[in-house]
Amino acid sequence: MTLLLAHSGEAGSLGEPLAEAESYLQRVASRYPLTSVIGAEGVTLRAGQTGVPGVLASVLAGITELAQSGAWPRVKACRNPPCHFGFFDRTRNSSAGFCSPGCASQASMRGYRQRKKNAAAR
Repeated sequence: MTLLLAHSGEAGSLGEPLAEAESYLQRVASRYPLTSVIGAEGVTLRAGQTGVPGVLASVLAGITELAQSGAWPRVKACRNPPCHFGFFDRTRNSSAGFCSPGCASQASMRGYRQRKKNAAAR
């Protein structure tokens, strides 16, 4: 989740939390090896194990293929704290921060109410 929030530009996911998440994923990736499958259609990565380790390795293979295609930075997590739903950013400039207009509206309204509350407290 931390990596996807970092893709969305969430400031709280940068720095130490991001470094910890990357380190953890590197340790996990070393436990679940991938196998290259080369064919006439191209090259894909497949899990070298079965069961739960195979599922985790398949997820890692999918992420690797997204990264190689250049699409990995477009996989983001919604910046609306109650949601944090993962989504693929299809905007032209890769600037989406919310999974839907509803979440964007909720976050905007929450910010407005907080600013109004802070102004009233002064």
